[in-house]
Amino acid sequence: MCAVGYRYTNGSDAIAAAKRANSRRRSDMRTTLYIVTFRSSFILNKDVGELPAGSYQIEIDEEEIPSRDRQAFRRTAIYFHVGHSGSTRMFVISPNDLDSALERDREKTIDQAAAADLEKCR
Repeated sequence: MCAVGYRYTNGSDAIAAAKRANSRRRSDMRTTLYIVTFRSSFILNKDVGELPAGSYQIEIDEEEIPSRDRQAFRRTAIYFHVGHSGSTRMFVISPNDLDSALERDREKTIDQAAAADLEKCR
């Protein structure tokens, strides 16, 4: 058998190597859980479609940017969880999709509050 470029190990060596790689990865990566709340129905992007108002769980994965001066992280993925009828779907979305949806919701909420104030004045 010819195995150029590969190293064959027994099970315990492979497990130890995986643990070492995983411990290195954990120090370079972090995942943070957030709850975001939308006051109106919204659209994240063209692939997801319209979602109802409510609170949603998101996970943000970040990797550490090597630096001697300070600790800094770069977003690598955002996972948006949508629960419906006992099941949960998870979408990978871009930071721009999330920021845009939150901004549109904020503007819509301000517009609705202003319209309600105008009605009170009549």
